[in-house]
Amino acid sequence: MVHRIDNDPRLVENGYTKYDMRVGLSKGPWSVALIGRNLTDEDTLNLSNRLVASSGSVYRQRDRDRHFLIQAGYEF
Repeated sequence: MVHRIDNDPRLVENGYTKYDMRVGLSKGPWSVALIGRNLTDEDTLNLSNRLVASSGSVYRQRDRDRHFLIQAGYEF
């Protein structure tokens, strides 16, 4: 568990592990890949902090959920 300096429990995030994957094929100048991010669908924060203008409030921004991308390329 990671504690912030002020130890506000709303800003504490438990430990986690994220897994990403990239599988690709290429033939000649062509390439294609399937990319998976956050494969275990961990619910994590990208950013969290206190709001200065609003006493007692916090701001929490979540990371993206599991998602997949297709990447294609051509070298010339």
